[in-house]
Amino acid sequence: MEARNVTKRFGGVAALDHCSVEVAPGRVTGLIGPNGSGKTTFFNVLTGYLAADGGDVFVDGAKVARPTPQRLYRLGVVRTFQYARLFPDLTLVEILALAVAKPFLSVFGLRVEGGDRERAMEVLGRLGLRALAARRAGQLSYGQQRLLEFGTTLMAQPRLVLLDEPTAGVNPVMIDILEGHIRRLRTEGVAFLLVEHQLDLVMRLCDTVVVLGRGVPIARGTPDEVSQDPMVLDAYLGG
Repeated sequence: MEARNVTKRFGGVAALDHCSVEVAPGRVTGLIGPNGSGKTTFFNVLTGYLAADGGDVFVDGAKVARPTPQRLYRLGVVRTFQYARLFPDLTLVEILALAVAKPFLSVFGLRVEGGDRERAMEVLGRLGLRALAARRAGQLSYGQQRLLEFGTTLMAQPRLVLLDEPTAGVNPVMIDILEGHIRRLRTEGVAFLLVEHQLDLVMRLCDTVVVLGRGVPIARGTPDEVSQDPMVLDAYLGG
């Protein structure tokens, strides 16, 4: 996936100013920067939740006209949000089943179809949550909810997963679990774009790191290269 010269303005403020970022297949790309640098806005534009004022989005070299979450889902691009967005009264299986593309009216059905249930149980088993399949999401710890939200992206059998601060509010044990899942999926060819404030995680997990400053990439490279870049040290790490 590639964003070329993406621009987004709110009034007279340019949250993104000709921002270009590329995510390679089977790689983990980190997107970091100080608060207000445009990271979440970039995610929202890239995934069709906000319309860009300029620039283009490409998947496999083909331009995506008017990106929407539905159109990108069909291309294998899915995301999570800064805070877990789950239906607290639904079971884990029901929530995962809702993450599968289906005709709109079918979401009002009372049963989870066999194929969706089988896939949901497979994902729960992979995440170590199978024993909780019949539990309501509101009964989970916050860390388990974040892991379940991560599971909703796997229901799509994605090619690219965008993770928006996946470790926010999560304890260190759950961070290690999530990191392990990302590493395993990377070996299977899944790509990740990661917005994250835990720099230790970014530096040990990401293949490439892009640093945003006021809506513009100010540095990009390997974790070692970025961590030694004078512009990054000045603008982000405090010199």
